[in-house]
Amino acid sequence: MSFTARTGCYRPREPREPGEAFVCRPVLRNVGFSESYNFELVSVGVFKELDINPSAPDHCVVAAGKSQPTGNEVDVRARSRVEHQSGSRHQCEEEEQEEEIATLSKNLSALLRDDRDFSKKSVSRGQRRDTGLLLKALVEAEIDGVTVSNHLTALKDTIDSLSKNKRLTSLHAASMRRQQESLLEKIDTFDRTNRSLRDLLREWSDNERESMLWFEEKDALKKRVADYEAENIQLLSQISSMENETSRISEHLELEKDKAKTSGEFSRILQSTQSHLESELSRMETEKTQMVAQMQRMQHNHKQQQEKLKALQEELQMREKEKDERGRQAQEALVLLTQKAERAEESARQFSLKLQEKEFDLAQALSTSSDWCCRHSKEAAAKAQLEEENSALRLQLTELKNQLQLVEEKSRTETKSLMDQLHHLSGENASTNLENQRLKGVLMSSEETLRGLQAEAHQMKSSIKKHDNLVEKYKKKIQQVRLESEEYCVKLEMKQTEMRETKLSLEVEKEQMRQELLGRRRELETMADRLKRTEQQLRDAQQEAQQYERRNEEYSSGLAEVRQKVEQQGAHLETFQQKNLVLQEENSLLKEKIFNLERKLESTKVQNEEISKSLTSKEVSLQISQKQLDEKTYECSVLSRQLQSTLDDARRQVEDNMQKVLTKERTSQSKTLDLQSQLSRAKAEQGQLQRSKEEMERRYQTQLQNMKDRLEQSDSKNRSLQNYVHFLKTSYGNVYADSLHTS
Repeated sequence: MSFTARTGCYRPREPREPGEAFVCRPVLRNVGFSESYNFELVSVGVFKELDINPSAPDHCVVAAGKSQPTGNEVDVRARSRVEHQSGSRHQCEEEEQEEEIATLSKNLSALLRDDRDFSKKSVSRGQRRDTGLLLKALVEAEIDGVTVSNHLTALKDTIDSLSKNKRLTSLHAASMRRQQESLLEKIDTFDRTNRSLRDLLREWSDNERESMLWFEEKDALKKRVADYEAENIQLLSQISSMENETSRISEHLELEKDKAKTSGEFSRILQSTQSHLESELSRMETEKTQMVAQMQRMQHNHKQQQEKLKALQEELQMREKEKDERGRQAQEALVLLTQKAERAEESARQFSLKLQEKEFDLAQALSTSSDWCCRHSKEAAAKAQLEEENSALRLQLTELKNQLQLVEEKSRTETKSLMDQLHHLSGENASTNLENQRLKGVLMSSEETLRGLQAEAHQMKSSIKKHDNLVEKYKKKIQQVRLESEEYCVKLEMKQTEMRETKLSLEVEKEQMRQELLGRRRELETMADRLKRTEQQLRDAQQEAQQYERRNEEYSSGLAEVRQKVEQQGAHLETFQQKNLVLQEENSLLKEKIFNLERKLESTKVQNEEISKSLTSKEVSLQISQKQLDEKTYECSVLSRQLQSTLDDARRQVEDNMQKVLTKERTSQSKTLDLQSQLSRAKAEQGQLQRSKEEMERRYQTQLQNMKDRLEQSDSKNRSLQNYVHFLKTSYGNVYADSLHTS
């Protein structure tokens, strides 16, 4: 019984005689017994422990007999003496059998050389292959080789026994045939395991290529993540600009509050007017109602802007969620990333359109505020005129107390003139309103053209970026193709050298075989089967040489195709560069157009500033007139007693108006508080976004570290495999060297 290395079970085998040599090898990992546990053959199928160095690749152990020879051993020795005396008769048969064994050993050595060469190539190509399957395949090939060597030794034993017996009986012939058939079967199994090992190595080469492609796709994903982070930074800058615009709107609201306070002061001054100005006060009340409606419209616009801001924030949150989902699903589905990128571009375009609409709403709000300022200035001018009339009336009352009737007539005429002036002023106001509307239309058209140009510029920038990305991709592909072509050239050179070596070795073997056949044709006339086998071996060698030549031709054709592809890609690169130059020229023209439009906008802004300066000068003149009125109120104190009854009604109305103004101020304050809270929320969201970015960066760093650790582990495994393969090579060399020496 003997212990099998593959399954660990016991199987019957042929007996060994004492004094016979056999090989006991320590095999790593997948062998049933330990490395330091070695045996000695005492008798047939009996083992004893030995102290042998386990680091040695092969251990040749001699079967030791007992101290006292048995009867069987004496008989064997006597037979050997007799056979030695009569061994000259069967030398021819022994030489023929030795030649058969030599041919079989040569075939086995050639197969083992192919296996070694292929394992060397596989180890040099693949440094990231799975160790388990390769170890199993290598161990199976090793075990098959050991079984073939064992069968060879058994066949040698039978030949030795035949040489001792010197008679070829039917039993010996049947045993020889069985051993030959079993040896051929074992050689077939060895070929199958060798083929399976080659298939495994090919599969691992394909897996290595897929891993390289996966690393390239990972680099592309990292670049896309960097682009998305840049887009996030741009969105944050846009949000900050929106916050600045909201602060400007709040400042405008405060200015409007100050103007409302000044209108209240004007209403207090108007308390000293006469009863015939009550009609004008009613008109002022109607105008105030209109202003209240405008304020409500402004509030409604602010609410709409707040809703838009909320919608934009929700869109930002959705974008962040989509980015998180993309970061998780990036390794699972790389094809969906392109579609998501297109969706992100569409959402960015929608976001830019919404921002433009918001800017348009802000421009409308500014225009309404400017209209309100114009109306306020006109009302102040009308009030100044009324105060001048009051001063004239007071002077007339002080100078001409006796001529009250004449003064009343004069006042009537003056009121008529004032009405005419008011009509004139209203006409001027209408004309100014028309001019303002015309200017608004011009601004709207210019803004629309600007938007169209900005959209075109954005599209051109995106197209330029896409073309740049395509150019970079083609450059990378060209570099990869060049590297692959260089690798193919190196491989072709290596294979050509191998082909030359194989051709030389085959020629040498052919010459040797021919010489041997020519020298032994007379002796081997009866051995036609052996000649046929050798011819088949020669044909197989020729077929292998033809296969190598075909592979060489295929590799040369592949190189020619790669060169053609490189030339085609170079032509594509030239066309893309020309397109890029054309797009750059168009981009420069668009930039010039945008610069001209910006100049026009600056000129319109300067005009608006001049109009605001004129309004401020008018307000200064109003303040001067107010001072004059204060000086003249002291003179009108006598008349104020008579108008107390009318003033009470006016005071009540003014108090009502003041209460309304206070309520409006409170609502505006609440709105400002809401805006501040929204700003704080936006800042908090910005902080959360920054934290999420930091977390994503940490995750990427951890993933990179894990990948590095895995690469180091794979390198260590590959080193262990290389060491193990080197160990197997040395062991095979020692085994077959020993077998050749024994043969």
